[in-house]
Amino acid sequence: MFSKIDKGDELLAERIEAVRRRTESERRPSIIGAATTVYGDVECVSALQVFGVVEGDVRSRDLVVEFGAHIEGRVFAERLLVYGSIYGSVTATDIGIEASARILGNITHNSLMIAPGAFLEGRRPWRPRPVIG
Repeated sequence: MFSKIDKGDELLAERIEAVRRRTESERRPSIIGAATTVYGDVECVSALQVFGVVEGDVRSRDLVVEFGAHIEGRVFAERLLVYGSIYGSVTATDIGIEASARILGNITHNSLMIAPGAFLEGRRPWRPRPVIG
């Protein structure tokens, strides 16, 4: 009537739990706080929110540069949302630039949304999405 759990089932359950924990942690963004200044490059495999200052290049899958934040360096992301300042070139697939944003540098993009009032100085070349096939 009741079966004994074998070692294989326990290992499978442990692996499933490890994947769940890793997936859950990837959904939570890494944060650079408002009182923090980073000197050097930053790379984040998932989401990153910047409230402080970064003096170096930033790479992240999803990046939010919050109001009052400042990045001085190149930015690379799949999805980028800017409320603060970026002084350097930007390369991202999808970019949203809010009214409070200030960007000095070229912006290479596929999709670009610029809110009225945003300050941009630089070229904005379009980059088509790669064709899969």
